[in-house]
Amino acid sequence: MSVEPEVQALEIVKQLEEICSQAESAIAETDALLEKSGVSRETMTKAFANMPSDGRSKGQEAVAADLEEIEKEVNAARQSLGQVNAKAGTSMKRMRRMI
Repeated sequence: MSVEPEVQALEIVKQLEEICSQAESAIAETDALLEKSGVSRETMTKAFANMPSDGRSKGQEAVAADLEEIEKEVNAARQSLGQVNAKAGTSMKRMRRMI
C-alpha cells in the first residue's frame, strides 16, 4: 500500500517542525547553561574590552561571523519549511470517484 504524496509531505512538515522545536530547545538550554556559567554577551564584551586591540578586533569579528552564519542557517531552514508548508497547502485535492 503506497502513501499519497500529500500525506508524505504533511509527515515531512511535521518532522521538520519537531526538529526545529528541538533545535530551539537546545539553543535555549545552551543559553541558560552559558548564562549560569557567567558567559553572556555582556561578559564577552567586557572580556574583549580587556584584550589588546588586535586580539579584541579578531575576537569580535569571529563572534560576529559565527552569529551571522547561525542567523543565515536559521533563516534558510525557516524558508525551506515555509516552502514545504506552501506546497502542501496548495496541492490539488483528490477527486472523488464517480459511481
